[in-house]
Amino acid sequence: MINLARNMGWRYIGFRARYELLRRSGLLKSKFPVNPSFRQYLTLTQWKQQSVQFFFKDGGSITFPRDPQPVLKETFDNIRNEKLLLFNSVLTDLGVNYDWVTNPDSGFHYDIKKHWTEIADYSKEAGDIKYVWEKSRFSYLYDIIRYDYHFNEDCAEFVFRDILSWIKSNPINCGPNYRCSQEMSLRVLNWTFALYYYGNSPHLTDEIFNQVQHVIYWHMDHVYKNIDFSRIAVRNNHAITETLALYLVGIFYPTLPGAAIWKQKGKAWFEEEIAYQVYDDGTFLQFSMNYHRIVIQLLTWGITLSEKNGEKFSEVVYGRAKKSLKFLRTCMTDENGRLPNYGANDGALFFKLSNTHYRDYRPQLQALAAAVGMDIGLNGSFEDGLWYGLNKEVVDKWSPANGIHAFVKGGYYIIREPDTLTFIKCGGYRDRPSHADNLHIDIWYKGENILPDAGSYKYNTDEATMRYFSGTQSHNTIMLGNNDQMLKGGRFIWYYWSQCESAEFKEDANTYIFNGSVNAFRYIRNNIVHRRTIVKQKGLPLWEIKDEITGAPKDMELQQLWHVPTGNKDIVIRSKNKQSGAYEPQKRDGWYSSLYGQKEKTDEYYFSTANSIIYTSIKVEPTR
Repeated sequence: MINLARNMGWRYIGFRARYELLRRSGLLKSKFPVNPSFRQYLTLTQWKQQSVQFFFKDGGSITFPRDPQPVLKETFDNIRNEKLLLFNSVLTDLGVNYDWVTNPDSGFHYDIKKHWTEIADYSKEAGDIKYVWEKSRFSYLYDIIRYDYHFNEDCAEFVFRDILSWIKSNPINCGPNYRCSQEMSLRVLNWTFALYYYGNSPHLTDEIFNQVQHVIYWHMDHVYKNIDFSRIAVRNNHAITETLALYLVGIFYPTLPGAAIWKQKGKAWFEEEIAYQVYDDGTFLQFSMNYHRIVIQLLTWGITLSEKNGEKFSEVVYGRAKKSLKFLRTCMTDENGRLPNYGANDGALFFKLSNTHYRDYRPQLQALAAAVGMDIGLNGSFEDGLWYGLNKEVVDKWSPANGIHAFVKGGYYIIREPDTLTFIKCGGYRDRPSHADNLHIDIWYKGENILPDAGSYKYNTDEATMRYFSGTQSHNTIMLGNNDQMLKGGRFIWYYWSQCESAEFKEDANTYIFNGSVNAFRYIRNNIVHRRTIVKQKGLPLWEIKDEITGAPKDMELQQLWHVPTGNKDIVIRSKNKQSGAYEPQKRDGWYSSLYGQKEKTDEYYFSTANSIIYTSIKVEPTR
């Protein structure tokens, strides 16, 4: 508890204790009434006559060229047949007349009469609640709307039937779909996109709009009353999503009770969250590439819609947006737009507006770049920006140079070359770490991730699997015996955070040299230091690595770990020390999860030694 308080702060501890007391006493429940009586806050006619500006006036006002791709038709046909690609990963047959509250992974059916404060986030019996939230987020509406546009087939009736089905099946403030304010915020934003696209459709009747506006009000009333939980207890992309939603709902539904204060405070809070969560070198406090992409999408919505309505965010928002683009672009492989599978990754892509692979970040980065007047040197042109109506003049043309790049605040060090990308993590933590992965190295060769991070898999599965994916064993770094760099707590908690002691890049005529050290395994002993030197030969797929551990107990072996995609015979790893010569590599099955909810076996090589130093060479020797 003392270590947790030192890491998270007494404000966090005090808030969590008070919040839990309110929840258990029923006082929290009393703030969120169950299924309140219907009220009309805004008529369809009033909503249509507003002077506010969305990305487009309605679907009929969109004029970019139609492109009816077979892959989009296949996606739409699946949705129409109740098959949904959950987490952009697992095609799941939800069955006819899906009830919105049954977990398709575990089969567990939530009690829709229970107040949301009585629903557990994590339950062994219920399984991963994200499987229930996924369809209820309504991100699949973008596939339907894109199909409607590109194939010129009216889907309004289908869309509104699903929205009304959800409303009927989910009493206000009851059940699992009212458990998370971020999910509620996204649902409102996604419904809003649909309302504008079908704004002049005969299928959008007064009766339908009345039901939707009533539920939107109670969603945002909930988000506003519970915002401190996201801003104090969680403080990550949830808080950014919710504060932006409050601001935007205040713009687009101004006659809802409280909308003016939601808009005012939402904007101020959003600016505060961006300033705090996105560090001044463009890295992000969640230490996750995919969660950083979520912020990219939210920034695109926020900046574009505020400007369309005659407003602007503070300069810090624009500055952090541009620096975020530069960081993520630097970490991107030019061949396919992919980034290291680094940090927590739950398959989220809030606003999918193109046919590209989920792991391709180019569409979302290109859209935000257009929103802030940048060209970041991406190959290809993508659909996202067309939906947002982005046509700003480019005032900043930039692309990452070959060579070394350091992002010290986040603790990332990257070497870019035409054929290789080397990604190194060496950071200190002021905010909660995601994975125990300091001094991890990720290597890409000709667009392939030949030495990857294992990913996340699931947030609610057995303890051993969760520890593997979030722990040190799934990363290309070292362990002491079978011990993680940090002590695992519950779910997303780590104790005794590892901290960077030093990190530097050097360069000479033939090599790039990285030297880094971290204080780790502090729950075992305070003065244990891991030092790693990486020498990258310029122009060659060759890396020479020296790992040294000091201060460790003598009975704990140094265990060096490398993860290679199964079947890859092109990468050769050799380890040795100067005294006893070469180490015999040992191989066991490891795991890799490129997409949430999926895992596959990978080759995990490890070298164990009682010595304190180990030298390793990693070389690509193509066999074809």
